[in-house]
Amino acid sequence: MRWRAVLVAALWVATLAGCAPSKIRPVQSFVDPPTSGEILVSDVSSWRLVALAGHQLTRADDGRLEVQVNLRNLSGLDLPVEILTVFHGADGLAFEDQLAWSSVVIPGHSEHRHAASSTNAFATSFRVFVRTP
Repeated sequence: MRWRAVLVAALWVATLAGCAPSKIRPVQSFVDPPTSGEILVSDVSSWRLVALAGHQLTRADDGRLEVQVNLRNLSGLDLPVEILTVFHGADGLAFEDQLAWSSVVIPGHSEHRHAASSTNAFATSFRVFVRTP
């Protein structure tokens, strides 16, 4: 079981290897004990094109953490973006089935609502990464 956590962490680091820490810009960070989260734009070219228009964090009846993020395209052109939501347990490790980027095109001057749910009730924090392909 421990090797799976190490493998997941290694895959997550490899996924974000092209995003040096200096290139990741927090758009929104918040703490709502016992849950915390961050929404990050990880591509320098996206910083002026994507804005956070709102977010909502809830717990489902079965205890799963649910996050919804509204992203606004500030340009007049269609904007392709990739979004990754990673949920973490109390131990700080990412859940292994949350490592897939989803692709979406946000029309010019429009918003897109991204929603994700943790796979179990043990999630205590999350990060949403946004990048342009």
